[in-house]
Amino acid sequence: MTQPSPAALRQAAAAFGIDAARLAFVRDSVNVIYEFARQDQSYMLRLSPGALRDHSLILGEMEWMAYLAAHGGRVSQPVRSARGALVETVEDGGEAFHVAVFHKAPGVHPEGDLLNASLLHQMGQALGQMHRLGRDFRLASPQVRRLHWHELEVFDLLTYVPPGETLVRSECKKMLETLRALPVDEDGYGLIHADPEPWNILLHEGTLTFIDFDEACYCWYAFDLAVALLYAVLAAEPADAHSFAHSAWRSLYAGYAAEHPLAPVWLERMPLFLRLRMMEDYAFHASQSQGVDLEERERGWLSYLRRPIITSEFVLGMRPEDFVTS
Repeated sequence: MTQPSPAALRQAAAAFGIDAARLAFVRDSVNVIYEFARQDQSYMLRLSPGALRDHSLILGEMEWMAYLAAHGGRVSQPVRSARGALVETVEDGGEAFHVAVFHKAPGVHPEGDLLNASLLHQMGQALGQMHRLGRDFRLASPQVRRLHWHELEVFDLLTYVPPGETLVRSECKKMLETLRALPVDEDGYGLIHADPEPWNILLHEGTLTFIDFDEACYCWYAFDLAVALLYAVLAAEPADAHSFAHSAWRSLYAGYAAEHPLAPVWLERMPLFLRLRMMEDYAFHASQSQGVDLEERERGWLSYLRRPIITSEFVLGMRPEDFVTS
């Protein structure tokens, strides 16, 4: 990850009226993240390399988050720059960084016993609200955009699954063909978070906030529900995952349906979207593990992801009818 130069960091901070000396480095991965405080409020400053992320896509992300925040959505509110922009760009020795600032959401990532029926209901309701609000959201101009699912790298399964994994690649190809044949009507398809797992949620005093909208895209609403359910089960680490998954779904969907109910035909497709997420994660982790001596835990994780891809096993042991009748 390319780090911005001190001069570029000062320019980025100045665009938002921030003293660069007050920035504290947090982490870097795809983006470089800093934290700072101003008037007893904490904020995050994010720099995204222009070589990896397009300005119009980031602006689309910020516009949607600002819209959600303005309409009561449970998201980190973006902050405008000194000239009123949601995204600023700084040049750094021939490279560009796109800069955005957010209010820092307090709290912890919910895991274990925190993932109880009440929180799962709240997660579902917040997702349903997000999807409902997204149906009326419009980007400011045709030059500002968010991608459709098939344009995102994370869904480019065949690029990441190693060539030797012929069975997995065959199943991934079938999955992509199935997805391309699905309806994209407004009742089942729209703007989603695309990664609403517990590690992209912060819980503070009983209230949750969604963070990390990098992968937000146009996709099927049920995919967000599948991701939320799958990773809630994994993060809870229950003694009986199958039983917990059924009860978790009842709570999650009860909250969701209060805001944005889906037709039964979409609920019956939940196993498809659960399997898609398993493929997405397997493709990424398998590509990262090539030529690497994996630890036992990592091998176990890859095996867990791979099993429902190459067999007829239902993810979480849940069949289509379980999502309609639970």
